[in-house]
Amino acid sequence: MSQSNEFLLNNALAEDFQQMLRPFYLTQRLLCASKYIIKDSFVLPNSKAYCAVKVLVLCFIIYAYFAVLSYIISTFVNILVTLQIVIEWTKSGMDTERLTHWMSQREKAILKAKRGNFRARGIND
Repeated sequence: MSQSNEFLLNNALAEDFQQMLRPFYLTQRLLCASKYIIKDSFVLPNSKAYCAVKVLVLCFIIYAYFAVLSYIISTFVNILVTLQIVIEWTKSGMDTERLTHWMSQREKAILKAKRGNFRARGIND
């Protein structure tokens, strides 16, 4: 008997123990933290393909997290700057007509900058 077959036979699980490990195993699989596979009542190590997919999924999750976080921060800063400008203008007694004109010009500039950013990334809007 070869050594790999002995390794597999030593890792056999009883059915009741396998049922007890099932929730823990599924949770690990969902979180991409599983180091083993339960297959046909045997405990097997993960394949290299699973590990590669796990790394890619985790990289995508980290990228998405930071993309959303940067969007939220930039939106928050944009709101704060606009609020500060509006407060300054109301203190100085600026009329609402000039304020609405400035706000529409600001929105046009923001949209133009976003379109330029999309074009630089190769995204059509």
